[in-house]
Amino acid sequence: MLDGNYLWDIPDSVVDLWEELEDWAIEDIIERILMTDKKNQTKTGATASYRFDLLNRLGMDMNNVYIQLSEYTKKSEKELKDIFIDAGAKCLENDNMVYLQHGIKDALTGSNQWVRQLMESMYQKTCGEMKNFTGTFARGYQKTVLELMDRAYVETITGMKSHAEAVADVIDDLGRIGITSVEYDKGHRDMVETAVRRAVLTGVNRTAIQISLENAKRLGTDYVVISSHLGARVAEDKIANHAGWQGKIYKIEGSDKTAPNLREETGYPDNPLGFGGYNCRHNIFPYFPGDPNPFEQFNKTENEKAYRLSQQQRAKERAIRKSKRQLLALGKGMEAAPDEATKAALQERYDKASFLYAKRNKAYNQFCEDNDLKSKAERLRIAKWNRSQAGMANAGARRYILEKQAGTVSSGGKNNTINVITKESINNVQKIYADGMSEQEAAQLQVYHKQLLSVSQKKNASKEVAVLLDKDMNQITTVFGNETEIDLNVGGRTAARYVLHNHPNNSSFSNRDLLWLLKNDNVKYFSIVKNNGEVEILYKPDNFDISLFKVEYLRLQKRFGKDIERDEQKGYNKLVDTLLKKTKSGLILTR
Repeated sequence: MLDGNYLWDIPDSVVDLWEELEDWAIEDIIERILMTDKKNQTKTGATASYRFDLLNRLGMDMNNVYIQLSEYTKKSEKELKDIFIDAGAKCLENDNMVYLQHGIKDALTGSNQWVRQLMESMYQKTCGEMKNFTGTFARGYQKTVLELMDRAYVETITGMKSHAEAVADVIDDLGRIGITSVEYDKGHRDMVETAVRRAVLTGVNRTAIQISLENAKRLGTDYVVISSHLGARVAEDKIANHAGWQGKIYKIEGSDKTAPNLREETGYPDNPLGFGGYNCRHNIFPYFPGDPNPFEQFNKTENEKAYRLSQQQRAKERAIRKSKRQLLALGKGMEAAPDEATKAALQERYDKASFLYAKRNKAYNQFCEDNDLKSKAERLRIAKWNRSQAGMANAGARRYILEKQAGTVSSGGKNNTINVITKESINNVQKIYADGMSEQEAAQLQVYHKQLLSVSQKKNASKEVAVLLDKDMNQITTVFGNETEIDLNVGGRTAARYVLHNHPNNSSFSNRDLLWLLKNDNVKYFSIVKNNGEVEILYKPDNFDISLFKVEYLRLQKRFGKDIERDEQKGYNKLVDTLLKKTKSGLILTR
């Protein structure tokens, strides 16, 4: 017997490997799409040569795909063998506890030849099923490359879309849909992740059931009891309706007044929709007449409600995982984009996908709260998604909101007004308030921001510029930098209360910006004006505890050396991240 929760979790390590493989394939396809000769994409006469070159390169590149498949197949088979060994041991241990309670000591063990042969046979069968997935994977990879690259090519040469738009769209679709699916006899299709999870769970559970039944037969125990759980599968068909036969006592051979026949009532082992079938997590225990039934009998209405809610929860979890994969693909595309037009097109789709991801997360959490369900973080996890990816997605969602919505947003009763500047009013930099800022201060900052924008939007003006103001908003000095940064360690900075600078590339605050603000006690407001007309202001609340920063700065400087601010790969990013976590009041950003 194996616990249902244990069965649910055991496929995770194998599924993770297949997800890693698909992530590699998606990134590989994205790189191929972006490496396609842009000039050929715009010449109708190049169609034949383009297609010939694509097929030729794809044929050679498939060797690399097969190498990756071989490597991951070996890893997954090793992981699967460990799973079968561990599951077999747990099943025997759990069954033998029941037998020992009845004075039976000669139950099957892991050293029994029959047990070893059964586990090896079921392991090989499951491996064989997953090997079939490798063929599906290779075909899916090849088909995806051809379809997406052809689509981008046709949409470009026919003038339907720009090259950047066509490429961004196919990468977006690649992230949403993935590259592989498994098709079954009746036309049903599943993602490989789903198929792998089903194969592992079903293979292991059927092995455990066979071990339990063999133990019962050898020891003369003709009765078994099936486990139960709230939210069991509901269906009109008797066998497929797991809620109807769970938690009851059955005879292995024949039937009597106290127990119907196992095969007739549950479909085991012939019907894949019943006990021990696809994705079934029900377990089987040896049972001795007279013993109490250890499993709960659930009310039909209660179980049906739980089943319906569980199906809805799983659907929302799948949608969130889908959003994460889409964002990873778009992020990879932006990272590898060969030109600014393609990067901008991908960024637009990334921000929109981030907004959808945020909506799905919010809806999922609200659904769980409304229905008194526990959110399942482990079911939202996918390979390569980490806190950094989540932070990027949050920033993307904020950008999308700022782009699409106009108005005022209040936060916590404070005077934090967010004025959104649209593309149509690119030169109309509006007033933006921070906590405690007067109307006069906001108006004066608006003037300076307009001046900065005017300088930034001049032809070939791609360098950063900063203006330092004192507490009365009098200009102290102007500082010029390069395209990506500016050195504000200049004369007059000790008297500066307001520091305004531009970001010609429309980016938000960098870690270096944050670091500089935190190092200067006197500076309270630090702003960016972007070439698209948006303004962001960081300000330190009155209760901002700068001492926490100083302690952390000294600690990390001792660890990483005096070049901490210049070494972005080591202590620099760590410094800002750690500081923001430790500073209770934090820095507050208004836009």
